[in-house]
Amino acid sequence: MPAQASSSINSKINVQACSLGCASGSLNLDIVKSSYFCCGTSFCNARNAQDPRTIVPNGNKCYSCDGKSCSNILSCSGTEDRCITGTGTFEGRTTVVKGCVSEGVCDTITFNSVHDISCCKGNLCNDDKGDTKSITQSFIQNITKSLMYNGDKRGAQDPSNVPNGKTCYSCDGKSCLNILSCSGSQDRCLKAAGSIKAKDCAVDCASGSMNVGTAKNSLVCCNTDKCNTQDAPDPANVPNGKTCYSCDGQSCSNILSCSGSEDLCFNGTGGTTAKAKVKDCAADCASGSINLGIGKNSLACCNTDQCNVQDAPDPSNVPNGKTCYSCDEKSCLNILSCSGTEDRCLKATVGITTTMKAKDCAADCASGSMNLGILKNSFACCNTDQCNVQDAPDPSNVPNGKTCYSCDEKSCSNILSCAGSEDRCLKATDPRTDSNGKKCYYCDGKSCSNILSCSGKEDHCITATGSFVDQSLVVKGCASKSICDATTSVTDVQTISCCEGNLCNNDANIGPQSANSAESVTQSFRFLCCFLLSFVLLH
Repeated sequence: MPAQASSSINSKINVQACSLGCASGSLNLDIVKSSYFCCGTSFCNARNAQDPRTIVPNGNKCYSCDGKSCSNILSCSGTEDRCITGTGTFEGRTTVVKGCVSEGVCDTITFNSVHDISCCKGNLCNDDKGDTKSITQSFIQNITKSLMYNGDKRGAQDPSNVPNGKTCYSCDGKSCLNILSCSGSQDRCLKAAGSIKAKDCAVDCASGSMNVGTAKNSLVCCNTDKCNTQDAPDPANVPNGKTCYSCDGQSCSNILSCSGSEDLCFNGTGGTTAKAKVKDCAADCASGSINLGIGKNSLACCNTDQCNVQDAPDPSNVPNGKTCYSCDEKSCLNILSCSGTEDRCLKATVGITTTMKAKDCAADCASGSMNLGILKNSFACCNTDQCNVQDAPDPSNVPNGKTCYSCDEKSCSNILSCAGSEDRCLKATDPRTDSNGKKCYYCDGKSCSNILSCSGKEDHCITATGSFVDQSLVVKGCASKSICDATTSVTDVQTISCCEGNLCNNDANIGPQSANSAESVTQSFRFLCCFLLSFVLLH
C-alpha cells in the first residue's frame, strides 16, 4: 500500500513509500509533528501528505513533554481527537512523549525505542504526574525516523517482499517523484508533511495531523496508483499573534486569530442579487473593485491589528476614475468624480418659465429633446472625461438634421446645421416658431386635448400616467425616440408609452387628474412632470 508522511521539527521532510499497514492522520508530540496519508492504488501517493503546520486547530487539548516537564498544554488540530502517551528507554534513559493524535494513527503508530503507547479521548486526558521528563536530541532524531519510515505496527515492508503490482511515489532526499513498487499486502500510498516529507506504500493508513507542541505533522492516505504525487499540506497553521475582524452571517465584529503567513486583514463587499460582507485574515490581498456583470465587489486590504473594522466600500459607490462637470447655483464648472457604472457625462437644459442647467455623471443617458407643452428640455450625453463642459443646447436650438447654406462676408457657400424647428432653408431670418410637422396632444392641468407642435427630432408622442398625493395624473407631449427608449422606470410614474403617428397619444378616457380635482395646473401635476424629467436627467 503506498504511503506518504511529512514531519516537522526545525526542518521539513517528506517520505513516500510502500507500507504493509498505515493510517491517514496526524501526530503532534510537540518535539515532532507528522501527518500521514495512506492510499490503496498504484502511485496514489503522488502528492505530499498535508504539512502538519497548516492544519486548523480543532479546540482539543493534550499534555506534551519538552524535556523539562510533561505539563505543557498543546492545542490539537484537524482530526487529532485523541491524546497519546508513549514511554520507553533510549541511551539508558527512561523517556516519555505526549501529544495529540488522530484516532486512525493512534491505532497503527509505532516508535523506535518506545515500548508502551496509549491513547485516550478527552481534553488533557494524558496527564500523569509520575512521568519521566528526559528527552534528548538524539531521541528526537530517532523518533522522527520512526515516524517517517516505521509508521505501522506491522512494519514498513511485508516480510514476504513479493511485489504486488501496486506502485507509489517515494522520496529520497532530493525528489519525491521516485516510483516505488509495493509488495506483500501494501495496497495503499502514504504521504506525510512536517519537518520531513515522506511518501511510501502502506498496508493501512489514516489521513489527519499530529501536534506534540515542538513538532507538527500532517498525513494523507489514498488508494489509487501514484495517488500520493502531491505533498501533504504544510502544517503551518500556527497562530502568529495577528488579529482581524471576521463575519459569521450575523455580525462582522468577531475577533479572528490569524496564523502562518496571514499578516494582513481583508474585507470585501459585493454580491449578485444580494449584498454580502466578508472579513478575514489573509496572507496576500489587494484593494480594489471588480465588476463581472452578474456581480460587483469591492476589496480592501490593511496590515494592522483589527484594521478591517470598517466595511469595504459599496461597489456601486467606488470611484471609477471618470470625471464630469457638475452644476451648482453659481457655476457649471465644478469637477465631479463618477462612481460605479457611471461612465458617461450628462448635460441638460430645461425650460419652464425660466431656464435651468444641469450637469452630472450618468450610468446611461440619451441625447435628444422632449416637449411636454408646459416645459421643454434638451439633453446631451458623452463618454470622455469632462466632456460635458459645454451647456446642452437650448431646447429651441436642438439640431434637427437639416442643413442649409449660409453666408459670411466672403461667401454664401458655407454649410449650416439647422436646429429646433428650422425645417426650411431661407435667404432671410429662419422661422424659429415653425414646427417639424409632427403634432401630439398635451395636458395643461384642465384638459389633455390640447394640440402641440413638435420640433427638432421630436418624432414621437409620449403619454405618462402616475399618482401623487392620491391624485391620478397624466402627462402628454412630444419626445425624441431616444428619450422614449430611455424612460423605462420613473419614480411615481406607473406607465410610459410612446407612439409615432400624429396625435396618436389621444385617449378620451384619460384625463389630466382625478375627477375630484379641477385645479388649472395642480402642484401634483407639476411634480409628476418633474419626476419624469428627473429620470431623464439622471438616467
